[in-house]
Amino acid sequence: MDLKKEGKEYKVESASKKGEFYTVDPYKPSCSCAHFIFRMRKSGGVCKHIIKVRKLLKLE
Repeated sequence: MDLKKEGKEYKVESASKKGEFYTVDPYKPSCSCAHFIFRMRKSGGVCKHIIKVRKLLKLE
């Protein structure tokens, strides 16, 4: 997975779809991936993209 910082958010590359990036805010938390939008947001959980950024920033 590739990672790019854009302002306060991060772009994280999809593991299964090379060249496709999700927008991640590790503090809110939010992610533009389908897993987060349709499942995790409702339950208060986070997706692997948020976890990756948080680990990189040493927030976890």
